[in-house]
Amino acid sequence: MTASEDLFRCLKALARHPAQRATSSSEPDFVAFKQSVQARFPEVGNTFGLNFALSAALDRLGIGQRPGAPPPDIAAAVARLEEAFQATHTNLIHLCPLDAADEVPDLWFGPNMVTSLSVEDLRALLAPIGPGAASVDPRFAQFRWLIVRERVAVEHEPGRRAFPFLFDAREDFARIEPHKRRYPLVVEQAIFALLLAPWEDLVEHADFNWRAFQIPWVYTVEDDLFVRPAALPSADSLTWETQHVDDGTEEGDEYERPAAFHFEPPIGALDNVVSDERWLAVERALASDLFTTPIAHFLVAAFLGEGIDEFIGHLTALEASLGLRADQSREKVLSARISALLHDPAAATIYGELFNLRSEYVHGRAMGVISGAARVAARRLARQVADALVGSVLDPTDDRHAYLQRLAPSKLPKPPKT
Repeated sequence: MTASEDLFRCLKALARHPAQRATSSSEPDFVAFKQSVQARFPEVGNTFGLNFALSAALDRLGIGQRPGAPPPDIAAAVARLEEAFQATHTNLIHLCPLDAADEVPDLWFGPNMVTSLSVEDLRALLAPIGPGAASVDPRFAQFRWLIVRERVAVEHEPGRRAFPFLFDAREDFARIEPHKRRYPLVVEQAIFALLLAPWEDLVEHADFNWRAFQIPWVYTVEDDLFVRPAALPSADSLTWETQHVDDGTEEGDEYERPAAFHFEPPIGALDNVVSDERWLAVERALASDLFTTPIAHFLVAAFLGEGIDEFIGHLTALEASLGLRADQSREKVLSARISALLHDPAAATIYGELFNLRSEYVHGRAMGVISGAARVAARRLARQVADALVGSVLDPTDDRHAYLQRLAPSKLPKPPKT
């Protein structure tokens, strides 16, 4: 009997059990399956984590009896299993619901896209997670989605991928990561590209909220058989509103639909700010010396933040964009650089007013509310500066320090006495 035939026999035996029993490491047929895997792929070792990896793989492959589910294709399952053990890369699809998005157009930029998804589309994208893909909530099809694709190298054995905490026990879990991302890096970069669009000038409700959408969570579909997929968030986690329809009866009829931030007038295409060409510019910028500071991180953090965190995020994004350690009189130097970069003297005045509000908060001074106008001004200025830096082209021999010094030196000359 060949190794593949032995795996086929093991999977066929496990398929006769209820799903929960088939994936249990104490089941004798599971033990025989594990031994077959170790004989076929000795490099996987005899680690405790391997049990978790194989259990996740069986679950994704649909091995085991489930009410109403068709019997698995054992030959196809063996082929996928052998391919997974020999894989050098894994593919990830990050699904980001654009909550409260109304008429954001379809967009394509690099490996990213904004579009609508039917129930069939969602099930196809979720297929790698296994049988759970069939139970996707059809209400998700009423939303727009940002889809980000990523391909990453496989760096560890299946057991470590399945249960990383077992191998990271010596890590300092109490440590603080100053620029910790809420979402994966590629998602943050895609959101950054979207945030370069002037949403605050497109929505009809900027005085209430400058955003055209929200991204409350990201669900990552990973085709690695050995990583147990997380539960898909509920559609109830997104924003719904009740609509009343006059159907001729006294009570009328009510139904729920996704809430939406509206545009006035409709925005049409955004090809000039979100496109493949612009994505290439964003990629070049993020890889350049101008973006060695976490500009994109702070702009995204402001988008994901609320209240004062949003405001401080935008002001911090401005400092990350144009600040240097050597700067004296930070407000005046950054004001001069903003004015020079945007070719707009009025921008310096706006920044000075925003900087004073930020200083009152940071230094614990008594302060009133931050107006909606100031909130939008901070967003607009941070977006304009980031967008201008993306459009800047450095000389191959140039660096960030030299570029910013040309905009305005760290020590501004004193104004002449009158």
